[in-house]
Amino acid sequence: YFPTGILLLPVQSKPEFMKRFFRSALLLLSVLSTAGCNRPSDKGAGISDLQTRYWNNESVRKGLYVKNVPATGVNAVSEAVICLAGREYHATGVNCYGLFSYCLKDGGIDLTDAYASLDILKEQGVGVVRFNCGVFYSEDPPAYTDHRDDYLAALRKVAAYAQQCEIGLIPSFFWNYSAVSLYYGEPYRCWGKAGSRTVGFLMRYTEDVVTALREYKSIFGWEFGNELNLQADLPNWQERFDTEDPANWTKGDDIHFAFRTFADIVRAKDPDSRMILSGNATLRPSQYHQYVENSWDTDDTGQYRAITNLFNPYPINTVTEHVYETGRKFSDCGKVSLDRQLREAMYAARTLNKAYVVGEFAGVLQSEEAYRKYYDAFLDAGVQLTLLWNFALRGDVEHSFTATEPRGQYLFGLIREYNEKYARETGK
Repeated sequence: YFPTGILLLPVQSKPEFMKRFFRSALLLLSVLSTAGCNRPSDKGAGISDLQTRYWNNESVRKGLYVKNVPATGVNAVSEAVICLAGREYHATGVNCYGLFSYCLKDGGIDLTDAYASLDILKEQGVGVVRFNCGVFYSEDPPAYTDHRDDYLAALRKVAAYAQQCEIGLIPSFFWNYSAVSLYYGEPYRCWGKAGSRTVGFLMRYTEDVVTALREYKSIFGWEFGNELNLQADLPNWQERFDTEDPANWTKGDDIHFAFRTFADIVRAKDPDSRMILSGNATLRPSQYHQYVENSWDTDDTGQYRAITNLFNPYPINTVTEHVYETGRKFSDCGKVSLDRQLREAMYAARTLNKAYVVGEFAGVLQSEEAYRKYYDAFLDAGVQLTLLWNFALRGDVEHSFTATEPRGQYLFGLIREYNEKYARETGK
């Protein structure tokens, strides 16, 4: 697993003309203004009070959901806010990549480590966790296809135990984009082809897992997968092959189709309309130009907002990014700070009536103070949900921490500290 993906060096390439519809839509979105917005004036409960309200109320709506707040003032933009139990929800939590997938062992399922992980997370005061709700390697899908009932029963047990621990879960369905396509011997572009075996798996798996887990209050949201945008429209991949569409080549249109297909099924099968996430990494500085003209030219802020729409399509109602940088480049304002990067991301989400979520951040840093810079930036920017990478029970996932090592101890302390700050400073 590579939290920020593998950077492929740019090379010269010929322009590629995209579909007229998407190009027109992107060009229109790219000229949006940069007007701000006013936050709603109503206050919510502190995080502890809010979660108590949620877990102790049987009639409450299940999971996190996105509510659109009307704009006020001249040139204001309406705002989408994440809510739980009728109140705004502000929290920081963790990734626990292997919570379920590491329990798939030698054709069987052993949930001992999943339960132990949830026990530690509860003890450390973590209230929300993102995890790999699927397979990683191309030889792994039979864990589901050949043992469907046992597989879904195990997922239900994890959700039930998390509910007992009062921990919210965000399952990420298709963590490794290549696993399903390789299993069926299809090109990666089959994520975007109706009738392909890859899309058939997407549809069956999504319906089965949502149906199995929707009854649990511990399910806070649904996510497609992990950082699929990093795979899209890579100019140097096309240059390395003689064919127009090599087997490991994916376009933004294919990813858009996969996201839409997933989100449509989730929305149809989840009566509580929990929030839906793409699972994208931070968009590449050239993501718009890659899509529109097959080049590595740096996007401006308007183009960044436009391509954000393509990679977080309706009915996905959040914009997800994984923030490992302390700033990024835009062609119209150069290299910007992390604070400015977050402001641009938050505004891009607002223009689409979506809530902004940081699905991963930080990785391995050298000091507690280095982590604080991220936490402070998220708090100052008003990011409602952030998830640190990555707690692993045995420390056997790349760039992870355990509960016993010094880094893990102060990281769990930071999570508790900043959740208290969210409750105190936002009143929500």
